[in-house]
Amino acid sequence: MFKITLKNVIVFLFLPIIFSSCSEEGSDCSVCGDPDKAFYVTIVDTLNRPINNLNIIVKDGCGNILYVPQNPISAAIGQYTLIDDELLDLQSILQNCNNEILFSATNGTKTLDTTFTFKINNGGACYCEYPIISLAGYNPTLIIILK
Repeated sequence: MFKITLKNVIVFLFLPIIFSSCSEEGSDCSVCGDPDKAFYVTIVDTLNRPINNLNIIVKDGCGNILYVPQNPISAAIGQYTLIDDELLDLQSILQNCNNEILFSATNGTKTLDTTFTFKINNGGACYCEYPIISLAGYNPTLIIILK
């Protein structure tokens, strides 16, 4: 026999809400990624001073040059755009080219070449239109040194 208790009522009322909120495309689910995600890198010299006016080339893991415009104001303080998902389909690029983005910066005499590896996580219990894309093994403040 089924007993009506407060616990049963709560479970009965909230169970449909949980399943409906996580099954719809584009739902507000905490495991979903940001559709317009951008990643930045700050380039400093050996004394930890930001370096500006660098020429930047960004390629996918297959070697194709990507269109990644640099913001002159950010570049003035040494911050450069590694990749911006607003302009490119980052998920497709990563899946097709080993989850890598190649980043090159030069001032004419010194060159910095770095390969960044990304992780793509399609979420957990919820269906998400946009997966979580993150840099593998890096903290949010990405600083590299031009030696």
